[in-house]
Amino acid sequence: MRQFAVAEDAARAAALYGEMAANVWRYYWRNGSFNLLLEPAWRRVKSPEAIDASTVLPRRVPFGGPQECLEGFRQWIDTLRPDYVIAVPTPSTLGQAALEAQVRLFGEAVLPRLAEP
Repeated sequence: MRQFAVAEDAARAAALYGEMAANVWRYYWRNGSFNLLLEPAWRRVKSPEAIDASTVLPRRVPFGGPQECLEGFRQWIDTLRPDYVIAVPTPSTLGQAALEAQVRLFGEAVLPRLAEP
């Protein structure tokens, strides 16, 4: 499963989805969801407030314009070799319309190319 944030370009993706992406990872941090043996850098995070969009974008969340999002997914797939992928859109602080636009853009500009060999 991989969360993503895609818009026309990286600046727009960060503006629309960065805060909500950080909120997801703050939730994970609060609930001890990190394997600190594999990711010791999370030990340095002392509070959820220390997690912001720059902490999770792009290292944790394929994000940006369609090409950047595609490259983020391909890198993740090439590294982990999953049997399948569940792509989870990041909500926006701007509400449902922004989420729907993101899903539409992902479906039109990223997903078809992700299926290419």
